[in-house]
Amino acid sequence: MKFYLRLVLVLGCLATFAGCGDAPPTGTAEVSDSDISLGMKGGGPTPMCVEGCLDPDPAPNAAGYYFPGTNRTPEGCTVGQDSDGDGLSNECEYFFALTFAPLMSFGLGDDVSREPHWAAMWSGSDSIAIMYMPAYYQDHGSPSIFCAGFGCDPHNGDPEYILLVIHHDQDTRHWSVKRAYLSAHDWHVPMVTAPSDSTPSSIGLGQNGVGFGYPDRVGGYPKTHVSDSKHANYPTKSYCDSHGARAPYTGIITSSDQCSNPRAESRIEVGFTKNVGSDSNRLIDCVTSSNPFHPAYSAQQTECFWAANRKFFGWFVFEDPDSPVSVYGDILRDHQFWGAL
Repeated sequence: MKFYLRLVLVLGCLATFAGCGDAPPTGTAEVSDSDISLGMKGGGPTPMCVEGCLDPDPAPNAAGYYFPGTNRTPEGCTVGQDSDGDGLSNECEYFFALTFAPLMSFGLGDDVSREPHWAAMWSGSDSIAIMYMPAYYQDHGSPSIFCAGFGCDPHNGDPEYILLVIHHDQDTRHWSVKRAYLSAHDWHVPMVTAPSDSTPSSIGLGQNGVGFGYPDRVGGYPKTHVSDSKHANYPTKSYCDSHGARAPYTGIITSSDQCSNPRAESRIEVGFTKNVGSDSNRLIDCVTSSNPFHPAYSAQQTECFWAANRKFFGWFVFEDPDSPVSVYGDILRDHQFWGAL
């Protein structure tokens, strides 16, 4: 009988420990990239540790996201493999590019075929700049009957971009969007989205009093409104429909932008292998299309993300030297994605 009781107790204890092993303590599970990918439609990384955790959120009401542990801090992001030599680890570059990937609002039915690429770098000691390049195959021309000048017509390739600068607040330990530059054809909409104080009430407005909308939480990933057929980026629908109405940037193309069609939304894709690196360490430069369904895929045309004087034509063979499209390499260098100096 004693032997039987001991056996039952031993088996019971083993079962208990095995059961405990299947359910990790609340709030201690790490947030993986796959977790973020699965949760991108509904919001930012989950769970956000608040109570009963080893490293609880010190400011749950502050803007942006809190990531437990030390590997998502400015100090932690200097540790690890750094393929482009800019001092920011590969892991942090991808994690933050994925976490803050903008939600893009397109005209329903618009051709937004694209092969997105991206880059990330330090922007000061506690901020990170992330460049999202949709790399659209084609621009289908302005839908406005009043747009009849240079750049209004359809053309192959459309090198628009969204540049976000996220900041780590030492007091709240949150990362949040602080500044942004949204391309609108061959110029950009500068956005100063928040002052140094990162509480939600202080998230400020951008140029001409226009601020981002945040689908998940204030200071998290933003929403951008993409003009119908032309792919220019704006912080709000009304800002797009009013043609940007921003001085000193005026012109025929901008004056015809609109976001009036019914909308469809998706977050820009962030592939781990689509990081173009830095100018000094080009992880991706001149490449062929990776999409076998691209109309010109069989021609194996290359497009370049760093080479000088290489306009972006969307992987189509025909290259018009008079085309209004820009050079992605010039855009990246203009925003100081130089890498190691």
